[in-house]
Amino acid sequence: NHAASADDMRDSDVLLFPPLETQAYEEVLSHCDVNAQRLWALYRLCESGSPCIVVTTVRALLQKMLPPETLISGCRTIRQGEEIDRDGLCASLVQCGYTRVSVVEDRGDFSIRGAVMDVFPPGCPQPVRLDFFGDMIESMKFFDPQTQRSKDEVKQVTLVPVREVLLTKDVLEDLELRAMEPPLSDMFARGKGKTFFDNMQAGLL
Repeated sequence: NHAASADDMRDSDVLLFPPLETQAYEEVLSHCDVNAQRLWALYRLCESGSPCIVVTTVRALLQKMLPPETLISGCRTIRQGEEIDRDGLCASLVQCGYTRVSVVEDRGDFSIRGAVMDVFPPGCPQPVRLDFFGDMIESMKFFDPQTQRSKDEVKQVTLVPVREVLLTKDVLEDLELRAMEPPLSDMFARGKGKTFFDNMQAGLL
């Protein structure tokens, strides 16, 4: 085993920037590698000090993107040995599109079990397990999402949003108003959309 860092996860100068498969507020209901690839590419372009090759399409370039300052404001780098507010971190993850689950398997998932937090952010080859001692991150390791076994140690990781609509208070209030009227009212009337809307009204987002 060896200790990794954020730099180890950014060793590729070729970035994928695929087009969105959904439109506007519909995107808040989707969790897939498309979102992760787009936001990781945008983050790398914002923070990289060296040129990158971006593989994309005309459609992707014509779609609206969130402003760079909005993306960067939603990113957070955490380090082994750092003291953090876990409740605040959880709230931030939800705001940035992460979904709390019982077992982390896909990008955009996070879970909490006692003193352990698992999270799978864009840009990471595997999810990361944070072991806390009080409010301090005692250790950080990659783990296999299939076996759930911990692997290589990580010194630091950047948590990049997994949605291009960051669910700030203003966005949620605007979305709640729009969701009352067609065509969004149809989208939020059933299935995953209804669950999302119910959670939004209950203040769970």
